[in-house]
Amino acid sequence: MKQHIVRIAALGLSTTAIVGVGSAFSPGYAATAECTAVSPKLVETIAAVTHTESRYAKTVPGAHHDAVTRVVHHEAETHEEVAPGGYAFTQRSTGKVEFKDSESWNPGKGWFRTPSLDKMITVVDKAAYDEEVVDVAAYDEPDTVVYYTGKPAGSTSAEDAAWVRYAPTGWPTKVDTRTITDVPEAYVCDFVKPVTTLLNPTPLVRPGFVFDLQTTDDHAVAKTVGNIYRDGALFKSFQSAGGSLSVPANLPDGAYTLRYNGLDSVGNVATTSTYDFVVDGTAPTVTDKGTAGAAAQSKSFKLFDARRVDKVTINGVTKDLTNSVWSDINDIRPGRYGAVEGKNTLVAYDEAGNASAPVEFILDTTGPEITDKGAAGKAGQSKSFKLHDPRRVDKVTINGVTKDLTNNVWSDVNDIKPGRYGAVEGENTLVAYDELGNTTEITFILDQTGPTVTVKDEAPAISRSKSFKLYDRFNVDKVTINGVVKDLTNNTWSDVNDVKPGRFGAVEGKNTLIAYDEAGNASEAVEFVLDTTGPAITEKPGSSETNRSFKLDDGVLGSKVAGVRVNGKDFPLSENRWSDVNDLRLGNWWGVQAGENTLVAYDGLGNETTVTFTVAAPAEEAPATDGNSQAEVEPEAGGQSETGSGSDGEGAENGAETGIETDTETGNDAETGGGPTGEAAPQTEAAPVALGGNSVGTPSDAGPVATSPVLAGPRSAAATAFAPELVFEAAGMNTAPQGEGRRSEAKTTAELIADPGQVETVDTIQAAASAPAPIDESLPGLGIAITAGGAMVAFGAALGMRRRRRS
Repeated sequence: MKQHIVRIAALGLSTTAIVGVGSAFSPGYAATAECTAVSPKLVETIAAVTHTESRYAKTVPGAHHDAVTRVVHHEAETHEEVAPGGYAFTQRSTGKVEFKDSESWNPGKGWFRTPSLDKMITVVDKAAYDEEVVDVAAYDEPDTVVYYTGKPAGSTSAEDAAWVRYAPTGWPTKVDTRTITDVPEAYVCDFVKPVTTLLNPTPLVRPGFVFDLQTTDDHAVAKTVGNIYRDGALFKSFQSAGGSLSVPANLPDGAYTLRYNGLDSVGNVATTSTYDFVVDGTAPTVTDKGTAGAAAQSKSFKLFDARRVDKVTINGVTKDLTNSVWSDINDIRPGRYGAVEGKNTLVAYDEAGNASAPVEFILDTTGPEITDKGAAGKAGQSKSFKLHDPRRVDKVTINGVTKDLTNNVWSDVNDIKPGRYGAVEGENTLVAYDELGNTTEITFILDQTGPTVTVKDEAPAISRSKSFKLYDRFNVDKVTINGVVKDLTNNTWSDVNDVKPGRFGAVEGKNTLIAYDEAGNASEAVEFVLDTTGPAITEKPGSSETNRSFKLDDGVLGSKVAGVRVNGKDFPLSENRWSDVNDLRLGNWWGVQAGENTLVAYDGLGNETTVTFTVAAPAEEAPATDGNSQAEVEPEAGGQSETGSGSDGEGAENGAETGIETDTETGNDAETGGGPTGEAAPQTEAAPVALGGNSVGTPSDAGPVATSPVLAGPRSAAATAFAPELVFEAAGMNTAPQGEGRRSEAKTTAELIADPGQVETVDTIQAAASAPAPIDESLPGLGIAITAGGAMVAFGAALGMRRRRRS
């Protein structure tokens, strides 16, 4: 008993714990109050203190003995065989060895199998491997039970096992267990009263506020009580079975008193406490100082509450006030007090926490939304804009010029162009206004001027390629070449380089380039000519296998024929669209050779065309048997004959074929292109004339020669230049008889040679006999034609004369 009393004293229990509950014990006797298992103040029975002890063991496995093994190695099993393509065959006569895919190859006689020379390979039939052989199998010895004795070794006898309160590590098997009492059962009594506390004292509350009471005790609380009094009389009463109690103040506005206490589980009563409070259920009033419900750039409000306004919140953001009956909040605008653009909500609170009805208001400090109906940010020939503002668009100004609108939420300003609504070429500023005066400003560019196009490097009118520099202050967008679009990178300056046929839509000949800026304005069309094609080479009628003539044409839009190369030798020409290469035969200045030759014609830009042609040595002609059977050569219409020249300044047909550069009646040179230094303008070839009643066609195997009939007989001989090795310079030797179609101002060889500064050129002696005699071809290398008047018509290739002409 003394032990229990001491225990009670140690717990700090006071004799006053029973005071006021009808206890008959005096204070001096309370200190020895009896606390037993049947005491009414018993709060706890302390159980006796005991412990358990156990004995432990472990099983030691018998020793394990591993198997005794050894490894036996087995070598790979292989055989040799003939490799693919390795069967050897030997030729008896030469000893040559060839390898084939099969030994059954049948090469014919003279070959035999030579197995000793076969190419062999090793084939693995079975791979090498190792085999493990067990000599002695593995085995385990019997297990042993060992008991824990407090020493690591333990004992195999159960009698030696120790009683312990813990499970020793490594000894998992519990063998036996017993319980030992250390301290007997004890008792604790409660003589101390509980304490009840108001957790949230609040002097001014709203209806519905809840007061929280908490009762605490050393052991257990049985009840908590809270009563509300008004004007000294009980108004409401609340209690709970436990230490927590909520007392709701669902009361009319006014002053009240809360009284509260608690009771523990053994009947001890807490001291009663009181708390005075006021209930306020009336919210503040909020008055818009401007036009209630109307949107504004800013707002101000008047606030009132009989028990003082405490604060306001705008969109949940708190602004504290000075806690007065009257208060204000002024100049509310986006970014201030939590206000935002558009819809806002204001709530006012008094000191009791009553909230006013939410006051919604709209702040509008944003100008109308402006949307470019076209390509935003890019220049345009004209511009149109869509305008939107929830509070209605009022007007726009363009460069300060006002255009009034119809005050709608949606509006438009269309077809703005220079001179309209104040707009100008170049940069413009548009400002849109809503009805509150909010503005939005944008800049835009009007552009009605197309780009400028400049040809780079001053390229000639006709060229192999062109490059262009493009400029537009509002960005070049693209170009079209013959309608084919090439997109550009939209810069102020841009380039289109190396325009050539097949690139960017360009073609051979005439082309048209147009540049466009971002606004769609087009530049003036720039026309240019591209020439990457060499002159056309056409064999002329009258050309033969022994004497070739070609017509050159560089086209209407070409850069003009500039020269030719014959077998690599260059002959520059004066630049004309048309030109001729005549008298391509053996033994003259052209340097042609018997068989295949190459003719390259090039224009002023270096474009080339190459053809190959063949030239045959002149065939020997049989002597004519009847001189009267030759057909008479008639002059061509217009007074031009086969051997003469017309009055129009063109070279005569025969002159063109012989490569002669003749003087016309006016004294001007008419270049025929037959010689190395010139060419003729386009000619009308005379129709072929049959001499002696025969028409000779061009052989089909003579190369690229025209298939129309050509002149034969004496005319062919007359068209052959004299060999330059044989020159007769006696006066009058090269003067042909004058006749119809013959040049009227022929000069003698002596006269031409006597002229200083002249250039030698080989010319053919022409005769104008109306009925030329046939050439005697019985003499090799020599042909002579004699007219009835005794004049010399032509000499063969073995005889020639030389004359000079002005360069």
